[in-house]
Amino acid sequence: MFGCTAFAVETPGGILHSRNLDWWTENSALVRHTAICHFVGASAGPFTTVGWPGFIGAFSGIAPGRFAVTLNAVLSLDPPQPALPVELLLRTALEEARSFEQARALLSQTPIPCDCLLLLTGTSPEELVVIERTPARHALRVPRAGQIAVTNGYLQLDAGIGSTPSALLSSTCQRLDRVEKLLENRRPLNQDECLQYLNDPEIRMDMTVQQMVFCAAAGEHWIGAPRFEQGSLQDILRSCD
Repeated sequence: MFGCTAFAVETPGGILHSRNLDWWTENSALVRHTAICHFVGASAGPFTTVGWPGFIGAFSGIAPGRFAVTLNAVLSLDPPQPALPVELLLRTALEEARSFEQARALLSQTPIPCDCLLLLTGTSPEELVVIERTPARHALRVPRAGQIAVTNGYLQLDAGIGSTPSALLSSTCQRLDRVEKLLENRRPLNQDECLQYLNDPEIRMDMTVQQMVFCAAAGEHWIGAPRFEQGSLQDILRSCD
């Protein structure tokens, strides 16, 4: 089982891009072995990914001064096709895309082997978008009032999956409704408030393995410990480029 909840909001200090990565593993292995990897020498500039030892792709990454991107799982009835794995496409974007616009074009138009939802944020106001993907199709979902959220369901594309039951879809609407309600009631203005939203009991899942907040404009990222108590930030690991 895997899921994910992500949201992004405009703030005076830049766009805050927050995400829970939900993925069930034996003995919580992915919780205990998170690796923050800093890359230098890429053609478009340095970047950072949040992954695990031995993982060479990217599910979550930030290119300081350019953009941040995270991946959520989703399902459609579109057939798979041979193509570059999505996690390597995200790494390619972090290596080669010099701007939010270039990353959006690359991630929208490149053929991929499977379905996914990508939250992409930049450094300027209104540079927030959810890219809904199937192997050969895409749609862009734009923010409302400077904020946007994504879980594990298509909102723009016709997925052709209807009400087909799945573990992935079972909680997606509840999590999306909850995070949108929180954002409407009060927009988080810093990383601590974003992490508190990620730890809301109706958003964080038992299989949440990573929590993070990115700010591409400031070139900063903050990593949360998924098991800390809501409102307590003693176990937060902070780092910045």
